[in-house]
Amino acid sequence: MNILIAGGAWPYTVNSKEAANVISHQICSHLLDAPDLDVRYVVINSTDVDLPVEAMPDLEDLKRRGMRVLNPIKLERRNGLVNKLKKLFYISVGRAEHLLDGFGQEHLLDSSLQGWKPDAVLVVWAETAANFVCRFPAVRFNYAGNPENKVFAARSELQAVLGVGLLSRLKSNLIERVIRAGHHNVMRRYHHLWNVAANDAANYQTAGINAHYLQNMWPSSNMTNWETTRDNYEKLEPVKIAGSVGNIGATGNSFGLITLCDDVIPALRKQLGAGNFEVHLFGGGTPHAAVEPKLNEPEIKVRGFVDEIDKELLEAPIFLITNNSRRFKVGHTRFLHAWSLGACVVAFRDSCEAMPEIRNDYNALLGDSAEEIAALIARAKSDKSLRRRIGSGGVETLKTYFSPQKVCGEIQKQMQAKMQSKDKTTS
Repeated sequence: MNILIAGGAWPYTVNSKEAANVISHQICSHLLDAPDLDVRYVVINSTDVDLPVEAMPDLEDLKRRGMRVLNPIKLERRNGLVNKLKKLFYISVGRAEHLLDGFGQEHLLDSSLQGWKPDAVLVVWAETAANFVCRFPAVRFNYAGNPENKVFAARSELQAVLGVGLLSRLKSNLIERVIRAGHHNVMRRYHHLWNVAANDAANYQTAGINAHYLQNMWPSSNMTNWETTRDNYEKLEPVKIAGSVGNIGATGNSFGLITLCDDVIPALRKQLGAGNFEVHLFGGGTPHAAVEPKLNEPEIKVRGFVDEIDKELLEAPIFLITNNSRRFKVGHTRFLHAWSLGACVVAFRDSCEAMPEIRNDYNALLGDSAEEIAALIARAKSDKSLRRRIGSGGVETLKTYFSPQKVCGEIQKQMQAKMQSKDKTTS
């Protein structure tokens, strides 16, 4: 069976903790182990996606094992009066998918395929690629993250924090409805859709889309004894708290940082005392304009990219996740990254809406308010046995539900079942 994997990022794990890179690599690696599969990979994006030097060993290993990497595809830009008139027409006839980046440009794939014909296409964590291949003549699968319209609505809400007028809010609401309609039309073209957030999968089902919840994935750490490593690394005076990882300007991070700065930091000062804690923010990018002024607090350490992120997280007795404290509630790979290192996770209870495997007092300490979160941090700081128990629960949860072997195996099984049923239907 010929399988084309379409992503928006290069598949590699070396020196990368970015979810799109890690997850696409894990799926490619797993499918290459399956018999009778011809696997090829293509990057599809609206901009050029650089291939970092550090990605080459992983990419060369995938090639050595039989995967062919096709030429990347950069979308055509569509501007001008004619294009604007077309957009108005498509909105008027209920075909808003024509407005989405990548839709209707699948012909650009012909030169990369060079006559090779996929039996199935699997999109991995890439909205633009999903729009691009949704009409491709093959059985279409999508392993997806945050819905496009949900992200747009959240970004509009962030802009509202800066203060926007009624007309701008009405315009944003209208655009969100158009994007939602187009996005749902695209998703209905997939024979099977998996979403890594249970609440988003349920919303897709309500919209009549063949969608199901399937866990995210993250590789386990190679540490042989994470407890001893943490005993040697953790910094308690002042207590080091990992407060964010990933692009600091990302939508979920922006909401989380607003909650952190406005609510959690003041509550922590009451619990622990000013100067007795540090909240470290890891990852590149530029803070959202609604967030940047709030980061100027003595306890907040904006670190940017660091060379050894795992070492930094092992030094932090607490891994704090504030992202799901507001209306934008999605799945986050940072839970998985934290669990892979035996971290004591403290988070808002609503995180369970997206990831039902999160269990209070087993693999995380969950609170409903900033005051509860601060109290949980103070409790965990002074109780190493509690931190180790929560860390152990996280390690087991990662192995049981979120291992690449488990999740990729489920993707492969369901793809093969769908392909076999298609063969019986067409024979």
